[in-house]
Order: sequence, then C-alpha cells, then structure tokens
Amino acid sequence: LPGQLARRVRAGGRWKRTCTTGTSPAAYRCDTSGVVRWFRACRTARRAAPRRRTPSCLPRYRGGVRLGRERSSSPFRLYQAAVEGSAEYAGSGICAFCRTVTDGRLALSVGADVIYRCTTCEQPFPVRAEGHDRRAKTCPHCGMVDDGYPLGDDPATCYPCLSSGRAALTKDTEFGMVTWSDAVRGRTHGVPGLARTQPGFSLADPDPDGWVAVNIPPSVLLDLVHTPSYRTYQGVEWLFCCATTMLYCGEWTKTDFTNHKPGDPEVVLIEVFEGAQPWMWNQVPNDPQHDTGWGFYVFECELCNRTRGHFDMT
Repeated sequence: LPGQLARRVRAGGRWKRTCTTGTSPAAYRCDTSGVVRWFRACRTARRAAPRRRTPSCLPRYRGGVRLGRERSSSPFRLYQAAVEGSAEYAGSGICAFCRTVTDGRLALSVGADVIYRCTTCEQPFPVRAEGHDRRAKTCPHCGMVDDGYPLGDDPATCYPCLSSGRAALTKDTEFGMVTWSDAVRGRTHGVPGLARTQPGFSLADPDPDGWVAVNIPPSVLLDLVHTPSYRTYQGVEWLFCCATTMLYCGEWTKTDFTNHKPGDPEVVLIEVFEGAQPWMWNQVPNDPQHDTGWGFYVFECELCNRTRGHFDMT
C-alpha cells in the first residue's frame, strides 16, 4: 500500500521494485465494491525475451542543423522504436483473435484487456486477459450475456488486432496508470497528491484516498492503450506534451546525446531528463550493446518537436 517500503517482485523476467504509489505496472489498483484491491505481477509470469536496447529515432543533426527524423518501420504511431524490443513482444505465431499466422505478436499478459462488443447493445466492454476463458460474459451496459471464446495458452495479438481495438495494454504514465476503462472515461487512474498538470489537461477532484486523476481526451488515451510498452528496469512512464501523448523513440546512448545537440552532452542530459545530474553521464551506455544497469528512455512531441525523457536503473 502507499507509504510502505518497496519490495522486489518479478516482472517481465526481471527483478524490480514495486512502486510505493501504486502507479507502476507491477501494482495495479482498482476499486471493486468500494474495496481497494492491489494486483502485482505473479512470480510465475512468462519470462520475457532478453533485454535489448532499441536505436533512437529522434531527429538527426549535422553542424547544428536539423536534418529530420529517421523513418521508422513501426506499425504504431506512438511507438517509433523497433517493436521487436517492446516489453510484450512474443515473436511469430498465431494471433489469438484473427487466428492468422504472423511474424510479430504482442503477449496478452498482466494488465492486458480483451475487448468484447455486446451483440445486443453493441457497446464495448473489457475482460481481463489473464483470467479470460470461454465462459459467457455479461455486458455491464445492458446485462445481456455474450458467448466467450478461448484465447489459448500464452495468448498474443497481432499488430492489426491491437490497433483495431480487439485488445488493450495497460500503460503507466507520468499522470498515473491508464487502463482501457480509464481511457474510455477520458481520465488517468490518478497520482496521490498531484497538484498541477500540463496546459490542455485538467485535474479531477481528489478521491477519498487523495488520488488525483488527470482529464485527457479519450481518443488520446485509447491510442495509448493500443500501443506496445517499452522495456524498462523499474516501469513505464509515458510522457505527454502539447495536450497529447509523446512519441516513444527508444533508449539513448552516448552517441545519441552528442548527435542530438552539439555542445556539452552533460547539459543535454539535464535538459532532456528531468531530475538528472551531471554525474549520471558516466552511467549512459556507450552503445546499444553496452549495459550499465541504467536506462534513458526518450520521447519526442510530434507537434512542437520537444524532446523529453526519463531514466531508471536496476
């Protein structure tokens, strides 16, 4: 619970600390019949693929002149790094929804939702993927019962099925966790004691526990939960700018710092990564194969071209 000491849990094949605020993907908070329940990633979670750094897709510079962004082959607008390096990447196989064989799939594990559409009222509703089975599902809107369908062992979705809304992947952001249900309501799950947000967003009234949600248009948040998550040591923290989600561009190495903006790379570190200190420059990997135990995750705003990032460590 909030305020308790963080403890180590297994998440995605790596040890990490649970978030004491409950906003980490390793600790899900939801209200059921007025009771706050916490779900943490189970110790038997399927081991993820080895951690790999993805090349940055940020704009290139030469002599201080912006040359433009390198073209990304990602099928997801918000995820401009290589999808093969995402946290949910499950390789080739059969999609749990369209049953087609595809070269790339994304695992439906802890935090994922299967989205049903009621055959009576035609309203969509989510069912947790980790507890999904073929049993009938009751529509929360009209109370009618819809037939369920099996997903199979270790279910995964192809890219088009995720993009089209047949599944959703819970995201943690700088303004709190976002599930599919949160996205439809147009607000994040909240952050304890949040006092301010960015221009274009507004704060909701605090709940009895002091959690403050941020009001964000549903279209913005739905686009986010239909996007893969990036690999981190401590948890995803998707960033926002100009009243919309930023584009995830990968992890930075020392070469990316020097290419991004000529001058002192330690200054760039402080400008881009909030809370960074000059001594952290020695923790920046030299290249994608160099593992220092630190990660520097970079985003760019597609409206104003601002670059932001966050960092973590083992």
